[in-house]
Amino acid sequence: MYIDLTQLDELIYIYQGTMKLGLIGMPLGHSWSAAIHGWLIHEDYSLIPLEKKELGPFLESRDFDGLNVTIPYKQDVIPYLDELE
Repeated sequence: MYIDLTQLDELIYIYQGTMKLGLIGMPLGHSWSAAIHGWLIHEDYSLIPLEKKELGPFLESRDFDGLNVTIPYKQDVIPYLDELE
């Protein structure tokens, strides 16, 4: 896949500081995701540790622009997805 970095820079400029992004899972203390994504996309990227009972209400709230999902919730999020490829 080819990425035009000029366009990527423009997108980062347009959206910088306006998106709610993060990683959900449990535990997350070992994760480098916030540092890596913050450096790559210049956005706040939160680590969001969720207990199993908190997962559904959090996803239903849709109070985020994008999420990455790690264990143990990779399959549990499927019913909440808009589409699956």
